[in-house]
Amino acid sequence: MMGLIKATKSCFTKSFDFSSRASRAEFWWFILFISIVHSILFNWNNQEAGKLTLHFGFNLSLSTDAPWWVNIYTALFTLPFVSAFVRRAHDINIDGSRIFVVLFLGFATVVFLLKLVPTQGMYTALLVAALVVVGGGFLFTTLKKSDFHENRFGPNPNEVPQ
Repeated sequence: MMGLIKATKSCFTKSFDFSSRASRAEFWWFILFISIVHSILFNWNNQEAGKLTLHFGFNLSLSTDAPWWVNIYTALFTLPFVSAFVRRAHDINIDGSRIFVVLFLGFATVVFLLKLVPTQGMYTALLVAALVVVGGGFLFTTLKKSDFHENRFGPNPNEVPQ
């Protein structure tokens, strides 16, 4: 059974593996680890605010205005996250490269359409619609059960001894 430590170790070890499969458990345990680290760092950085906040997101930012830890966090977690996401897509027999093509085309379309919208309300509605579509695709890819048998990306990770 995959747990938090085993999944995190697996995702970091397979950071450059874009050809095999990742189980749902491996992916979501790794997302939990990322969220815990992000929450700890964010709360440590904002101690003077006196509030405890939880962060269940992935912060990709390379900025001179961001706190020092954000750039280190981004550098450490981007490649393992992308690799785990691609391997998770492979687990349901979707080619990971197609996901990035669709994301790029969707992003380009949204940017083009944002240049055409005349009002702030339309702008906001378009952004919300784009986020719903991307979020829906992300959840579909990451929550769907594994292909039960071997597919073109390898054996079922739930049946392979780790």
